Amino acid sequence: MKKLLIALTLVFCVTATEAKSKIYLSGDELYGQCTGDHRLQITTCQSYVLGISDTLEGLKDIGVKVSPISDICIPRSATLIDRILAVKRYLRTKSVDLAYPGGIVVVNALVKAFPCK
Repeated sequence: MKKLLIALTLVFCVTATEAKSKIYLSGDELYGQCTGDHRLQITTCQSYVLGISDTLEGLKDIGVKVSPISDICIPRSATLIDRILAVKRYLRTKSVDLAYPGGIVVVNALVKAFPCK
């Protein structure tokens, strides 16, 4: 029941957000933050990638088994820098994804970089 409540809350938040206005970073905006030179841009990129990565790992830890969450197996040895580099590599090669919300881009990048074997 708890898992269902979490999933429904996430769906509601995404739906409610889309109904209002765009309040998320696009993939293009995230790429700008992750390739920027200013401290605020670097911090924004790090925080964004870490927040999504931690959320995915937390959902897996409580037993949420939905794709793409279940398709990501980030090794304990993977650092924040490893995750950021994976996102940057993905953004450079997947220009079509730049219009998507940054969170989706990060998930797609992590699936590609850290697939479950």
